[in-house]
Amino acid sequence: MKTQEKHFKKALKLNPEMAYAHYHYACLLSEKGWEKYKLAEYHFKEALRINPERERFHNGYALFLLEKMGEERYAESEKHFKKALKLNPESSEIHSNYAGLLLQIGTERYPEAEKHVEKALEIDPENGPAWAHLGLLYIEEEDYEAYADCLLKALAYSDRKETIFEILPYLVTTLMARYVKQIEPYKETEEKYKACKRILVICKLLEREDEANFWYKNAKKHCKTPENESELDFIYKYH
Repeated sequence: MKTQEKHFKKALKLNPEMAYAHYHYACLLSEKGWEKYKLAEYHFKEALRINPERERFHNGYALFLLEKMGEERYAESEKHFKKALKLNPESSEIHSNYAGLLLQIGTERYPEAEKHVEKALEIDPENGPAWAHLGLLYIEEEDYEAYADCLLKALAYSDRKETIFEILPYLVTTLMARYVKQIEPYKETEEKYKACKRILVICKLLEREDEANFWYKNAKKHCKTPENESELDFIYKYH
């Protein structure tokens, strides 16, 4: 990686207006830790300054803002995903990445996320991350069998399976945090049961057994029907 960085520096010294060198150098820096993020962002912006009509640059910068810079940069990330799609509306990758952002923003954007996931898979049925995103939408609908099918397809169609395992815990943990926040306002026992059950499923998916045990016990407190109790026991024992 140090050799690559040396080559990019040399190339940019010879030609500071080489957009692709800026872009690839930015991608390299973005994987070297938070202390390199400021420099990475500089080179993403330089690539876009030189060639603002390249969808790959907008997509890459948007992904960087989404994955590395946090919630406060979501609006900028969305702006660049939209620009990338305007430049290339038939990119399965961009549709899938944009869906990932919409999933992060919140449940109010899920209908949009679903449309972009469907478009991504229509263009490329073997887009692994798009299947992972679709699976997360099924979690919200409590269709865990469909979620499992999507995960299997995500793994089958991904050249880099570790990428799928990077996507899922990040997005699923976000969903889990959202459900935890939802529990307190709920007054109806049935709603509290559903929220606890969803968190239990997510903990099991992430193999967080101690947390799964905690949320299983909480769900039990709000479980008032034999059917719900049987469902809960099945999730806890066999998921």
